Amino acid sequence: VVICVAAALRTLPRARRGVLTSFDIGLLGGACMIGGTMGIYTFGFFSPAPLVTIMGVFFFGLQRDRRVAIAMFAGTAAIHVGVMLAETFELIADRGVLPADDVSVRHKLVAVGLVQVVFLLTFLLARATNRAIVDSARRLEESTRAIAQREALLEEARRELERVLEVGGPGRFTEQQLGGWRLGVLCGRGAMGDVYEARHLETGQRGAVKLLTRDSARDPDSVRRFLREARIAGSIDVPNVVRVLEVGSDDAPVPFIAMELLEGRDLAWILRKQRRLPPESLLTMLREVGRGLDAAHAAGIVHRDLKPQNLFRAERDGEVVWKILDFGVSRLVDVDSSLTRGQAIGTPSYMSPEQARGLDVDQLADIFALGTLAYRALTGRPPFSGSEVPQILYRVVYGMPPRPSELVDVPGVVDDVLAIALAKRPADRFATASELVHALELALAGALPDALRDRARRLTAALPWGIGGRGGEPVARAEDLLREVSQDDLRGETMQS
Repeated sequence: VVICVAAALRTLPRARRGVLTSFDIGLLGGACMIGGTMGIYTFGFFSPAPLVTIMGVFFFGLQRDRRVAIAMFAGTAAIHVGVMLAETFELIADRGVLPADDVSVRHKLVAVGLVQVVFLLTFLLARATNRAIVDSARRLEESTRAIAQREALLEEARRELERVLEVGGPGRFTEQQLGGWRLGVLCGRGAMGDVYEARHLETGQRGAVKLLTRDSARDPDSVRRFLREARIAGSIDVPNVVRVLEVGSDDAPVPFIAMELLEGRDLAWILRKQRRLPPESLLTMLREVGRGLDAAHAAGIVHRDLKPQNLFRAERDGEVVWKILDFGVSRLVDVDSSLTRGQAIGTPSYMSPEQARGLDVDQLADIFALGTLAYRALTGRPPFSGSEVPQILYRVVYGMPPRPSELVDVPGVVDDVLAIALAKRPADRFATASELVHALELALAGALPDALRDRARRLTAALPWGIGGRGGEPVARAEDLLREVSQDDLRGETMQS
């Protein structure tokens, strides 16, 4: 009894802390086998005492580690058979409280066999119970994951619906003239302004005119940032970035940018219709968006707000091309960022950890965002979601989403590519968008180099998939995060996913 109690007192605190190992279970089992044998010797080999061991057999049969369970059962059965046969053939004396001196050898052998049958049936029942528990836990985990995925998609759809309901009809500037353009219906809302369909008065060319909202137009910083967008977008001459046609003059009543009018759908609309992109379609999108990003980065430009609404699948004359939209919150790497320093600029579900903290960023923030978009399009759910902005920011900074291969049928090495893309430290990510895309191509083909796999394993060993966003600790950590980035810096439109 003392041995069993001592082993239990050692095991119980470790079990409560959730750090119980197979060694701990084995140690407890060994102590119980020794204690049980002594109990049988005390009360009698053929007394009811051996049946008490059934509880131990059942308990150890429930263990998750199959090898430990079998070892405990085999050890218990072997010890019981050994001591009972030794007494039966008078190799040891039966000095128990209830001796069986008058029982024949034949009856003793029958008793030994029956007890072993009971032990075996108890062990098999325990293993069946263990399988049922594991299966139930697996189904519960799958159901919980499915519910979380639906909630994330519903939250994303709700926010997108709120945005869509605001467009498609006349706006404040509909039918007015700005520069050489007459404005039509409101067709979109960006991070800092509204977008109208428009037609050039002289050439008849159709375009899209973006102009600052009334509140933003009163803010000199917003005006400077808006005009900087025009210069930034106009300096990137690649098919995968929306083309600037005209920039409003200084004497224009409202600052505006005229851009090419695109026909097609953005990624957000596509994902609402089909939830996920097939791998080949995903790679096509990432290749083209990656070319646009690499061109922007080569020009020293960081987008800072890549999200499904800002990736557009344009269709013209039977050709399809993906374009990057809305450089409204982008910045030049070599230019002072005093306009946005200390502010969480971007969209929470797709921003990088350094953005969530309000720190300065470089092109590696866009690599993280591209990784989140790849995760969203591949798995059908955003990597980081929540009902409140602080909750999302916490998960971006401290957590990792579920492993992609657990959500969809993709090679396990795809997890490795996305683990690198979603690394918390910028230096741990891919250096360019094209590197990320090439690695994902290799992973989907099952040919990812060992060096990248080892790199990803080191990252996930430090921060495993599925970690973060539960319990009391995240609340406290989210409060700490909000002390770093004040609510005033969670900027209106840019904080909608």
